[in-house]
Amino acid sequence: MDFKQLQTFVTVAECKNFTRAAELTYSSQPTVSLHIRQLEEELGVTLLLRHTRNVVMTKDGEILYDYAVRLLEMRNRLQKEFGEERRDVIRIATSTIPAVRLVPSLIASFKKEHPDTRFHLTQGDSAEVLRLLSEGSADFGFTGSLFAEKGIICKKITEDRLVLITPKMSHGDVSPDSFREMSQEKPPRDSSSDTLRSLLLRPMILREKGSGSRAAGEEVFRYFGISEKDINIAAVIDDTAVIKKLVSSGVGSALISESALEDNEKADFDTLRLPENVGNRPLCLLYADTFRNPLCQSFLECAEGAADL
Repeated sequence: MDFKQLQTFVTVAECKNFTRAAELTYSSQPTVSLHIRQLEEELGVTLLLRHTRNVVMTKDGEILYDYAVRLLEMRNRLQKEFGEERRDVIRIATSTIPAVRLVPSLIASFKKEHPDTRFHLTQGDSAEVLRLLSEGSADFGFTGSLFAEKGIICKKITEDRLVLITPKMSHGDVSPDSFREMSQEKPPRDSSSDTLRSLLLRPMILREKGSGSRAAGEEVFRYFGISEKDINIAAVIDDTAVIKKLVSSGVGSALISESALEDNEKADFDTLRLPENVGNRPLCLLYADTFRNPLCQSFLECAEGAADL
C-alpha cells in the first residue's frame, strides 16, 4: 500500500468514475484499475462496486476512505512543513555574546554567496541553546561554553574574555588613585589580584544559571579563592544590557564579556581587566551529528572557515 494507491482510491470514490479518476490523477484507466485491485488484494476486501453508470463504495470502502483522506492530509502537511519554505531557512540558536560578536558577521558573510537564505534566530542561555539543538529545533547553536554531549559536535570558533565592571569609584579600601589609573586605561590594563579580590567580595550581579558567562564567572571566583557561598549576590539577571544599567546605578559589580562593551558606549561604570590567564572562554559552534541539507552544509563550512578570525 502506498500514497499513490490511496490517492487513486480517494479520487475514484469521490468522482465515482474510473475514466474521470484517470484524468484527475494523470494516469491511464488500466493503472487506476490496477491500484484499486492491489488495495483490495492487500486488504482482502471489496472496496468498490462497479455499476453501469457509476462506482459506489462498500462499507469497507467507506472505512478505508476515512483513513485514506486523513493520511493524505497528513502527508500534505508534512510536505508543506519540510517543503520549499524550509529549504532556504537556517535556524540558529545562540547565547547572548555570540549573538552580538559572532553570528551577525557570519550571516553577513554567508548571504553574500547565498542571498536568498533566510535565518531564524532564537536567543537564550547556553543550556537553552543545547536543548534546542538536541531536540532538533535548531540547525546550529552558538554558545560561550564547550559542551560534551552525545550526538552534538562542539567546535571552538574564537575566544572571549571577561572584564569586571563596577560602579563609578566603588573602590572601598582600594586606593582611589590606583583604582582610577587602572579603570581609565583604554583598554583597561590588567588589575592587581588584591584589588580584584577585594572588589569581587562586594555585591555582585550574576548571570543566570546555565549561562556561559555565569560558568566563566564562577571560574574567576574560584581563581581568587572565593567559594560560591562567599559570593555576595545582589541580583541574578539574564540580560547583559540590564546588568550594565544596574552596575551604573550602583547596585553592584559584574563580570561581563569584553565584547559587551560597545566602543562608543558612554559608560557610567568603571572597567577593570582580569589577569591575562583568567576569565578567558571559547565561543563555540554546535551542530548535531546527523544529516544536513546542502544549504546547512555550506553554512557549516562558512562558520568553520571563520575559526580564530
